[in-house]
Amino acid sequence: MDAIRVLLLGKTDEIRNKIEEIFYQVDYIMLTGKVATEQDAMMVLANNIIDVLLIDSDLEDDSYDIADRISSEYVEPAIIILENTLLEENIHKAFLIGVRDVLTKPLNPSELMDSIYKANEQIKKRTSLRKENNGKINKKPGRGKIITVYSTKGGAGKTFIAANLAVALAKNKEKKVVLVDLDLDFGNAGLALNVNPKFTILDIVDDIRNIDYEFIESYLTLTTYGIWVLPSGSRLMANEFINMDHIEIILKTLQNAFDYIIVDMPGRIEDIGNPGIILADNLLMVATPDISSIKNVKASLGILSERNYPKTKIKIVINRAGGKEIRNRDIETTLNYSVYAQVKADWKRAASTMNIGVPFILKYPYSTLSKNFKYLAKKIVNPS
Repeated sequence: MDAIRVLLLGKTDEIRNKIEEIFYQVDYIMLTGKVATEQDAMMVLANNIIDVLLIDSDLEDDSYDIADRISSEYVEPAIIILENTLLEENIHKAFLIGVRDVLTKPLNPSELMDSIYKANEQIKKRTSLRKENNGKINKKPGRGKIITVYSTKGGAGKTFIAANLAVALAKNKEKKVVLVDLDLDFGNAGLALNVNPKFTILDIVDDIRNIDYEFIESYLTLTTYGIWVLPSGSRLMANEFINMDHIEIILKTLQNAFDYIIVDMPGRIEDIGNPGIILADNLLMVATPDISSIKNVKASLGILSERNYPKTKIKIVINRAGGKEIRNRDIETTLNYSVYAQVKADWKRAASTMNIGVPFILKYPYSTLSKNFKYLAKKIVNPS
């Protein structure tokens, strides 16, 4: 293993001596230089290969502004900031500008070395992915359409609808479709398509500063069903690491590479301000024909109205329709919205397809329910 080349930007003897002490007996990390100013750091980066840049917070200028300027000029070194106090606003700023990690002083040697190693591995992965995808991805003419599937009631079937709608849209081989799971804590869109992803949305956030339409596809998983998937993070409380700015950047970047971006939203009413909803071209509000579900949808519609959300974007989709529950015309009267589409009830077979990770529309292509999905996809493609 080649030694990881580290540059320290710090002016105090205390931090310089501490870094030297930590690296003294570590053979896989090499301290290649110590500089006291941003200009000196730029000069070293221009003339040397540096894998990781450590920036101490005790500088005359703001360390995050320095990191932002340096990363704009040199994308290769991973940047780690050494901070006196870990503040939430600084964590937000760090992720937004692409800083790999923020460590607090006094430094813990094992934490520092682990952070350097992981940051370097992330940079190596990014470089490898760029080489693999060089020249393979073309920017899509025009802007992709964001179709967001949303429900505030758990068990309404939004993931089932999102996955099958994505497959239905991908029937047109000339169109590229991606399914994005924004249920960051409990998302299972990947499971619904039997996907074992190499990367998740958390990996993109780690590299958010360098994401573009050529690079983002490297983090997606292509399924055997012809659609791409960006799964949610597998770690609990992933939403603490991902903010609204990250989601906006990801969705807008995907619009440059895909024709349809299907977003599977979490089932929380407080997520109405999420870019997945704000940026949607169509917001599919999923309801089931029961009083509890309709009540929740009505509350959500009220909040959207208060926030001046465009009414023309909102499309009511009734899942598990056709039983003895509330009729569509009564739903329309209650919500003051027309029913845009409905998906017939087929409980047993729908549940089985979710469990085995095969889209219903492919498992039972001639069923009434599959025809419902094809009709829904047709209405989205040809809204007139």
